Amino acid sequence: MAQKWYHKAGVQAAIVAGLFFLVICIIQILHQRSGLKHQVDSLNEDITRKETDIRRLSQTVTDKQAAIAGLVAEVQRLETVLTPFRTMAVEHFVESGETEALRKLAEYVTTLEARLNKAMVELEQTRSSVSAKALKEVANIRPNGEQVVFVGGTRWTPGSISSETPSIISNRLSRAWEAAQTNDMSQCVQLLTEITRELPEWPYAYYYLGVLTHDIAFHEEAARRFAAIRLAGVEEPELLFVEALNLTFLREIEAAGKLLHGAEAKSQVMSLIPIIDYAPITPAPLAERIGVLTDLNAKKADALSEMR
Repeated sequence: MAQKWYHKAGVQAAIVAGLFFLVICIIQILHQRSGLKHQVDSLNEDITRKETDIRRLSQTVTDKQAAIAGLVAEVQRLETVLTPFRTMAVEHFVESGETEALRKLAEYVTTLEARLNKAMVELEQTRSSVSAKALKEVANIRPNGEQVVFVGGTRWTPGSISSETPSIISNRLSRAWEAAQTNDMSQCVQLLTEITRELPEWPYAYYYLGVLTHDIAFHEEAARRFAAIRLAGVEEPELLFVEALNLTFLREIEAAGKLLHGAEAKSQVMSLIPIIDYAPITPAPLAERIGVLTDLNAKKADALSEMR
């Protein structure tokens, strides 16, 4: 009976040991499975990255191939363009090889380009000279529309306008002021606008239109026209004075002051200026200078009239 009991105990122990061993094996298998899964995931990520790199490299290769194809096409185009020059070079420089002939042709073209540039500069200088002369003639038409000429270095206003354009300007300007006096501002503006079409280089019409219509665009155009005449070498007192008035509407107070100083330094009596107006923002000192110059010029004009 004791043997049977021990025999039974041994069998149970063996069974327990086997179960324990089985559990251990299962645990190890599960652990290894988890590790394998991690490795598989890692390999999948590597494969995904590699596939992305492969696609990127494939796109780069495609782009490079397209660029190479473009370069080949450009080379072919340049060859086509170069063919007539190559033929010309060989025909004009027979004694030279193709490469040397092309080099000589390039030097010849460079020489021609230099001559052309020189000719263009001379043409621009001639054009500028002609333009300056034309602007000086425009500046001889004073703010009141009368044409002023110089005799013996002295300013002189002829009794009759000899040029057709100043006559038209003077006539329309007189009609414009007559319309303004009857409060027919639309007619006044129309006549001044016609003057800008007849003689667009004459700056005073734009200034008058700016004052009457309060349109800043007219003052901007007047500023460009005044500056162009001044750059042509004309610095008459009326020009500087009215340009200074015009700049106050563009809020260029410092520049207006400098121009007014230039007008103050002139000894000539200014021609009659139909409209003398400046922007409300004009500083008091500058406004006082404008008033003083206006009064002083009026006195000079009266004195000159009495002398005549």
